[in-house]
Amino acid sequence: TARELWDSWTPEGGPRPFAHRGRHFDIAGEFTVPRPPQGHPVVIQAGDSEEERESAAASADVVLTRPRTLRDAQAFYADVKGRLARHGRAPGDLRILQ
Repeated sequence: TARELWDSWTPEGGPRPFAHRGRHFDIAGEFTVPRPPQGHPVVIQAGDSEEERESAAASADVVLTRPRTLRDAQAFYADVKGRLARHGRAPGDLRILQ
């Protein structure tokens, strides 16, 4: 939804009406914060739970993790990167930092 808000500005730099109807909330109106010069701020997700991993795969640019071992890091990488395709994303769309 945040990306939809940033993209709701016209190429000329003015706001236009925006509406989102989702599972958790609905929003409508005009977004009064101008789109950043780079297009979108970086979206960072932290966490290791199932929900946090899925959220990162669905919409984050970066996911932060704290694996205890190399094996944990490799498993996290494979799991999160494996979730990207079902959200229409490529492996390079998400960076993993520890």
